[in-house]
Amino acid sequence: MAQTLRLVEKCCMTYYSPCSNSTALTNSQGSGMDFDFTAYLSKLLSLPPDQITIQISHALDTPTPTPSIVLKYAPPFMATDPSQPLHVIRQYVEARALVLLDPSSESPLPVSSLLTKYPNFKIPRFIHHDTEQNVLMMTDLGSSVMTLDVWLAQEPAPQAEEVVRIAKDLGQFLAEFVLATSEPTIEVLARASNSVMLDQFYSYFVKITRTVLTSQGVPDAEVLVSRLDKAFRDSGKRESCLGMVDLWTSNILIDSNTNVCLIDWEFFGLSNASCELSLLVQSLQWILFRPDSTDGLVERTRAFTSTMLQNYALRAPHPSPHFQRHALLSYGCQIVLTLDFFKVDINDDMKRKILDAGVGYLRAAGESVDMMDLSMFDADSNTLTSYENLYERGRTIMAAIVR
Repeated sequence: MAQTLRLVEKCCMTYYSPCSNSTALTNSQGSGMDFDFTAYLSKLLSLPPDQITIQISHALDTPTPTPSIVLKYAPPFMATDPSQPLHVIRQYVEARALVLLDPSSESPLPVSSLLTKYPNFKIPRFIHHDTEQNVLMMTDLGSSVMTLDVWLAQEPAPQAEEVVRIAKDLGQFLAEFVLATSEPTIEVLARASNSVMLDQFYSYFVKITRTVLTSQGVPDAEVLVSRLDKAFRDSGKRESCLGMVDLWTSNILIDSNTNVCLIDWEFFGLSNASCELSLLVQSLQWILFRPDSTDGLVERTRAFTSTMLQNYALRAPHPSPHFQRHALLSYGCQIVLTLDFFKVDINDDMKRKILDAGVGYLRAAGESVDMMDLSMFDADSNTLTSYENLYERGRTIMAAIVR
């Protein structure tokens, strides 16, 4: 029987599903994707190459007509930045994560039960890992999916009740995930080892932060970068948990039934709740830099972020001083990264305000918990939860910049 394939641009994924007459491959990564899917599929499916058609697609929400599976190739570099090396072991990490988090697998982690408790949350299921060709096969999470940022920015806009419901569920799910994996044992860490990927992930952020701060002439750049680097490297030593590590809006998909789909588990393992939450919060703020940003999008993003943090607070304990300090550093780092990720979209005045905000958070962290400048959290505590308060000043600054 002939087959069909589809590759999604942002995720470097290939969707494979039964179809009527040919095998189609959509590869929109350009020079970043040199893997020969045609030859690979010809051998895998026992089809001659002339029955395999290459089809280009740039949309993440293109529906597939029938149930499908996903083929994901892992090049030895970052798809969004081919100059940045990225270890192919990440595919092994993801394959293992999909098994550990599948409640129907032979020996899942206890946290997998959250996917039963929250039936509207979905992750792919493992099918096969070709370690020689670095191709991972997994189930498809459905058609007409959008990344969270695209979903919030779409027109017509999602209903306010939908925005609140998804944000509420996401906040509670993430908090319960942290609680269920808090202070993982040696045995659990052995099953979910991610040290190589964790080092590459944090090193990449530190590298960009150093480049931005030094290029902008920040006088204490090396002090701040050293502080950030140490915090990242020590992040698993206290108040640790398991997590995605790379938790941001592009790894959260919303399908046509408003289910929440979590993808790209390439860094799964030892993590820090403060680092994960800070990255997600700032990635929500990056939505505001979209060229199609409107006042309505600003308000939806604010509502989503606030609701998510309020519901995170319902399940998580009050943030400790250690959590607060890591939030200052992680959030400050992500604000600084805005200057690199959106450098063609921001003017000099915006650049100065973003830099001041990011540097302010990094400086407020101090050299230790005892040296934190807690005035960074001076917001209206009567109306904000403890977790909202961590990010309120930065959120307000970022929202004002794009107005």
